[in-house]
Amino acid sequence: MIAALAAYLEQRPDGAPALELVRDALGLTTENAALAETLVATAVADDDRFFCDARGLWHLVAVEQRNEPLADASFVAVECTQLPAISRPEPVELAGVRFDAAGHRETIHRLVRPGEFPAADELHLLGLDAESLATAPPRDEVLGEFESFAGSHPRVSHRPSESLWTPPLDFAEEATPPWISLARLARRLYGQKLSLAQLADRAGLPHPGPSAADRARVAADAFLQMLPLLAARGVQSVEELIEFQSERDHTMDFAGLAFDRDRIDSLPAGPGVYRMLDRNGQILYVGKAANLRRRVSSYFANRDELPGKVQTLLENLFDMNHEECGSELAALLREAELIERFQPPINRQMAVKPGPPIRPVPDRFVVVLPCFARIELFAVKPGRPLVRREIDPEKVRASTLRAFLKKTFYDPAETSETEDAPSEIVRRWLARERDRAAVLDIDAAGSPADAARLLKGHIVDVAGEMGKTFRV
Repeated sequence: MIAALAAYLEQRPDGAPALELVRDALGLTTENAALAETLVATAVADDDRFFCDARGLWHLVAVEQRNEPLADASFVAVECTQLPAISRPEPVELAGVRFDAAGHRETIHRLVRPGEFPAADELHLLGLDAESLATAPPRDEVLGEFESFAGSHPRVSHRPSESLWTPPLDFAEEATPPWISLARLARRLYGQKLSLAQLADRAGLPHPGPSAADRARVAADAFLQMLPLLAARGVQSVEELIEFQSERDHTMDFAGLAFDRDRIDSLPAGPGVYRMLDRNGQILYVGKAANLRRRVSSYFANRDELPGKVQTLLENLFDMNHEECGSELAALLREAELIERFQPPINRQMAVKPGPPIRPVPDRFVVVLPCFARIELFAVKPGRPLVRREIDPEKVRASTLRAFLKKTFYDPAETSETEDAPSEIVRRWLARERDRAAVLDIDAAGSPADAARLLKGHIVDVAGEMGKTFRV
């Protein structure tokens, strides 16, 4: 499935909508655009060669692009102006500068018509006026034009989370195309928190004005000034740059603790849970991590920046242990189980009541994730407990999948009006990770046989990434 999508998009450098991909690349007959979008998003969820732009067009990005030397790569500096003083932030201006180290440079600068208009004096402070905004194109149109301009080049911004898009928290590792944060790079290279104006001062550049165009120009020039410093740190490629900005300078202090830096450095770089213990062996805190080594290390780097409750945790910390999990979702479920069992005091202090899911998820579904050398299925059905099943991708058969799906979703069974906590955790996780998760929507799949075929496709893709063979 992924090979067919990749081959098709190689011939479509401008991108293609999901409905076209499903019909022409996969040979399926459907007019349901929402279903097509779900099928494509699910199929490519764990493959960072694919991304969907703001116009809803899917693109293929060469993996080699992340390994491209910084001296040869092109970047797009992005800055936007948003109005926070109304019911929700409204973008009103977007600017981009496409540039490289050789001096090539192109710019785009567009106003965006907001859904709500602020007071005239607020616009004046930004160098804007209501008349110009009233005749500007809407947000989606500007985004589409910008995506065509920027393509798949890495984005550079002082603070990407304040851009027109809101990348995920760990945007540096997960986003496609990747985002480069000048604020993070400044912290790593200069050891200081620097505003864009302060970066301009340090680089001897003119101060940015209020317009997004000025800020994008300064962002591009400030980034170019950082390239020699990055080279001196051994950062030569885009991939290495993404990893570098995500790291912290480690100034660990292990005095009085039962473990040292070697124990931290020996932690797995995969998902799991960790337990922080006091001198009496009581659990102070249970946490989860997509990367255990990086997460635990963060407690001992730049300690003065940590929140007060984390400072309290470190003051009472004596020892720690960990438990590997097959996936980030499995770690999330294990964390919830341990918190419920031990009621650690720091977890109780930091407990936050979850809000509603970020976006809708299917009513009945199966999430497919790698689990060490195996694959784990997480099956959710309203009113039923979460069903988890580990399978060996080298031995499982299609008939086994049909039987599993029929028993879990299609056979009548007693249900409850309330959903169990693990199922709710999986739903909330999927609401956040839908774009990256391999998930089977049971209601969109049809019969058990059709659902089994789609589930097989997901397992084939996940097993292929693990270097496993799926046999039927």
